[in-house]
Amino acid sequence: MRLNTLILSFLIATAAFASEQTELEKQLETLREAYVIPGISAAIYRDGQLVEHAVSGIRKVGSPELISRDDKFHLGSCTKSMTATVAATFVEEGKLSWKSKLSDLLPEIEIHPDLKTVSYEMLLAHGSGLEKDPDDETYIELEKLETLEGRDKLTALYLGKAPTFKVGTFNYSNIAYIIAGHILEKISGKSWEMLLQERLFIPLGMQSCGFGPTSEPNETVQMQPWGHVIKDWTIRPVHDDNAPFYGPSANVHCSVSDWVKYLDVHLRGFKVEVKFLQEESFEQLHKIWPDDKFNQYTYGGWYRLKRDWAKGEVLTHTGTNTYNYASVWMAPKTNTILVSTANRSRFSGGWASSDAISAMIRLFIKD
Repeated sequence: MRLNTLILSFLIATAAFASEQTELEKQLETLREAYVIPGISAAIYRDGQLVEHAVSGIRKVGSPELISRDDKFHLGSCTKSMTATVAATFVEEGKLSWKSKLSDLLPEIEIHPDLKTVSYEMLLAHGSGLEKDPDDETYIELEKLETLEGRDKLTALYLGKAPTFKVGTFNYSNIAYIIAGHILEKISGKSWEMLLQERLFIPLGMQSCGFGPTSEPNETVQMQPWGHVIKDWTIRPVHDDNAPFYGPSANVHCSVSDWVKYLDVHLRGFKVEVKFLQEESFEQLHKIWPDDKFNQYTYGGWYRLKRDWAKGEVLTHTGTNTYNYASVWMAPKTNTILVSTANRSRFSGGWASSDAISAMIRLFIKD
């Protein structure tokens, strides 16, 4: 199916609802056509209340089911802040220190001398010197292992050799977050997946959240969105995700409404208005790593920036598993959360999600 045919099918799928569309829905329809996105979702919350949540498109190319507001989308690297938040609960319990050295946290591993003094918080702020991802051959080998075994082997492998980058400089690393999550597994004796369930999803009522693909591969009726890639000028649905060992870095999926329950904790925590974590924990999670003068990355898995429309600072992140895309912006000064998700990845999914955020700013946020 060629791109022009796909665009036509997307338009036909939603044409019946055109007369009932809100302005945001019209904007999403335009973006979906422009970037050839199967499905897209965008929502804005203010003062803890939903302002608008719009969706457009289909769950899977080749199937008629439309995207719904309750659908689950893959969050990709927006998972990272969840791993850091769970780590904060360990710190509050006295089971971990932000400044604990890897050599103390993992005494059973032969750690390269250049990495022994790397602290736990440096893993979270991407200052460890570790490379971004495993090479293809290593990835395939780790994927074959049971999940915790894969994380254990990855940790020993990448901490046992010299860092790729100078320790103390910002270099985005999925490997660092996998190791950070695995350290929590070592401390607790529980899987990272179980820790997220026990310490985030259940307490916050995030019932839709899970790990890996959002749907079953053999469904005759598509109940959730599939990811998509483009190959040979054809958009193809993909039932796949990052390997399970990637979990602490990028494997969570969630409905928008449940994701916002978690985001609201950080929005209000930034303003010291919530007791889910201690004030000191939020301060740490939202603090920019002092050596990160360019990227403005915090110890808690967020970029901390300033925007005029937000009347000050924002916390933001994007995520992709190469098949889906997610974007979030939180503006504490105006108590506003904006999220957008798409079931196609970069670059089209990223551009569409970014433009959807911009559309919500134009439509709902007044200067």
